[in-house]
Amino acid sequence: TLHHFTADDAVRALQKIRELSRARVLLADLRRARWLSCAVYFVTATIYRDEMTKTDARLSAARAFTFLEMRKLAERAGWKNFRHRKFAVGRQAIWMDSSSRA
Repeated sequence: TLHHFTADDAVRALQKIRELSRARVLLADLRRARWLSCAVYFVTATIYRDEMTKTDARLSAARAFTFLEMRKLAERAGWKNFRHRKFAVGRQAIWMDSSSRA
């Protein structure tokens, strides 16, 4: 999701999400890494060869935010006491509950 935005637009989106949330917020996205880009290139060259799928997958892998970049975006957006974790297959998530919004 956030990888479709510029860093500044992602910060604005995270600010709005924080403002509108009543309880909990969970946001999962891709996590940029060299191995992910290599894997995406391999899969889109051998299995998913549709041109739109290939283009979207490769751009998404390249534009995803790194783990550190995602943390900094949340901090810039005013997220306090949030959690941030890496997940398998190039994923990451940030989350917080309403008590973290103050």
